[in-house]
Amino acid sequence: MPLFSIVKNSIKYWFFEKEERIYRKLIQTVLFCQQILEKLKYF
Repeated sequence: MPLFSIVKNSIKYWFFEKEERIYRKLIQTVLFCQQILEKLKYF
């Protein structure tokens, strides 16, 4: 039983890590696009 819960927790942790990384990448991309749009406005 403890082994099962360890495995379950690590899977959960792994998914969380992955989602967080994807989320961060998404935010970075959005910010980057906003910066580009701001620069384009000045031209």
